[in-house]
Amino acid sequence: TNMNATGVMYLSADIGAAVNALLSADSQAQNSKSSQTTPQVSLSAYSVVFGTGFKMPAEVKKYVTIGSEKYGVLTSENGIESYILIKNDRMITYTVNPTKYKPGDRTFFTSMYNSKYFMGIFLNFEPLINTMLGKKIKSSAVFVSYIEGDSIIQKGTVK
Repeated sequence: TNMNATGVMYLSADIGAAVNALLSADSQAQNSKSSQTTPQVSLSAYSVVFGTGFKMPAEVKKYVTIGSEKYGVLTSENGIESYILIKNDRMITYTVNPTKYKPGDRTFFTSMYNSKYFMGIFLNFEPLINTMLGKKIKSSAVFVSYIEGDSIIQKGTVK
C-alpha cells in the first residue's frame, strides 16, 4: 500500500466504564440466576493515526454522514460497529457512534505527555475508583518509551 504513517498515534478509551459495566452485569446475572455467561459491554474509544495515503478498509460496506463528515462503518461478527473517518493527514476511529463518544480527562494526558516519547500508555484509574468506591483518589499507571543517546529507555510508574 501507499500508506505513510508519521509515527504519531493517539488512543483514548474509557476502560473504567467498561469494567464497571462488566461488574454490574456480573452482579445482575448472579442475582437473577441468569444463564447468560458473557455480557456484551461496549468500550467507548477514540483513536487517531497521523499520516498520508490512508484508504477505507475493504470490509467497510456501510457509510453514514454525521455532521458534515462521511464515516465508514465496520461491523464485527458480533454486531459491534466501529466508525472510521479518513482525512488527508489522518485516520480517525471511534468504537461508538461519534456523537455518543465522551472524551476522557484531557488534563491527565497532557500533564503526562512529553514529545520525546515515541510510545506511551497512560491509564487514569481515578474515574474507575470514583465510580466503584465513591472516592476521589489519584491513581494511574504510565508506561513510556523514548530514545536517549544510543539507548531505548522504557519507564513505568504505577500510583
